[in-house]
Amino acid sequence: MTHNGGDLGAEAAQRAQGVVGWYGDPQSAWSIGVDLTFAEGVDPEALAGGWARACSAYPHLGEPGRVRIVAEHDFEAAKPETLARAYTAGEPLVRLLVSESGRRLLVVAHHGAVDGLGLLGLAGEVTGKRFTSAARGIGDRPARRGFVLSAMRRVWEAVTSPPGRFPGSGEAGSTAEDLHGLDYPARRLGTAGICEAALKAHRTAAAGRRRPILMVGASRRDGARLAPDRDTAYLRLRPTRKEQSGEALARLLASIPPEPAFPETSSGGIGPAVVGLLRSRLGGTCLISNLGVVSAEGLEVVRMYPAPSGPQAVAVGLASTGAVTAVTVRTRRQDFTLEESSGSGRTWLRGWSDSVALSRGRTASRARSG
Repeated sequence: MTHNGGDLGAEAAQRAQGVVGWYGDPQSAWSIGVDLTFAEGVDPEALAGGWARACSAYPHLGEPGRVRIVAEHDFEAAKPETLARAYTAGEPLVRLLVSESGRRLLVVAHHGAVDGLGLLGLAGEVTGKRFTSAARGIGDRPARRGFVLSAMRRVWEAVTSPPGRFPGSGEAGSTAEDLHGLDYPARRLGTAGICEAALKAHRTAAAGRRRPILMVGASRRDGARLAPDRDTAYLRLRPTRKEQSGEALARLLASIPPEPAFPETSSGGIGPAVVGLLRSRLGGTCLISNLGVVSAEGLEVVRMYPAPSGPQAVAVGLASTGAVTAVTVRTRRQDFTLEESSGSGRTWLRGWSDSVALSRGRTASRARSG
């Protein structure tokens, strides 16, 4: 089934772009994805049918496109391009990549259409499986300030005290991305643990005295009621040296107010223009997204890929099943060369290993980089 470029798709694309119009890095594709491994293969024709039904039931997803099928040995290499490709006019807001066996499925969507838990809801729609997550969300926790006042404070902070960054020279003009990851035997560790690992990795890799800022993706719903949509919130952590332990970070995550909701409009292009002017000083040290413990029939592994945004962007995903905990690191080639990204990835993964306290005798399986 192919995308016909109709009015429905154009309207959905405009809405999705508007969602990120006032906070979205204009150099980001704003594409997020989940890589799912099943015990038994899913049928590509059934995926196409599920995709069409999802778009009919949820018009904000736009119009369906074509399911891309690749050989088993090509699946990893196809993932970075599928995630990194910009959403040009007429292109669907959802992408499906499946291996020939049907056991590997990458579900990708524009972040203006769905959030992380929404991706799981979308995966459920296209596969016909019921996905749930143990993620609890933050409910109706209110923001401390409104958008205008918060935006003024962020601009002032960007000018006077921009966040610490991971070092990298990158390749000017490149649109490529690199993905790194490790799979571990399932562990009951969550967002505070990966935040602690992020801070350890930054201390190891970065020079200078700028304090790191962690942007943590959150949801206002819990993982028991998933749908292919978005109910997103962001937590912004700028911990002091005394607040960088797992216990202190857990307290911060439980109490910190979310960032205020942004206007879902680009204001005729003004939003992206303003963000573009301040891009070098906005954003954070990294973005972290945790899908929690995910369940679905026959599901073995979930790997989450949040969208990198801002300069020297590092996006970290965390997701677990009953058997495997997977952590991923996603970077853009314009920020880090492949060599720098690989080094950064190993630093991140080493930091993660420290925070989950793996025994010396236990090894993790390395996911291939793309």
